Amino acid sequence: MPESYPTELRGMGTSWCQAIGRFGGALGPIMLGAIVDAVMQSGATPTFAMGTSFISLTVFAIIAALAIAIFIKNDRAGKDLEG
Repeated sequence: MPESYPTELRGMGTSWCQAIGRFGGALGPIMLGAIVDAVMQSGATPTFAMGTSFISLTVFAIIAALAIAIFIKNDRAGKDLEG
């Protein structure tokens, strides 16, 4: 990950990447439970609630895929790490 950032931003960029990943790892299960609970409160069956929750989470997966595609466009692989 460090080689993805210019030298002057390397420490901060890597730290923010780690922090956001940890935050997402903690928030994901909480959001899944909240979505399932909200669907169950509307009177849906547990099977429908789980299916709906996973379908709704694909929105976040698409956002993540777009962010990765943008980040890869600015990839610094093969470039001098000092520049």
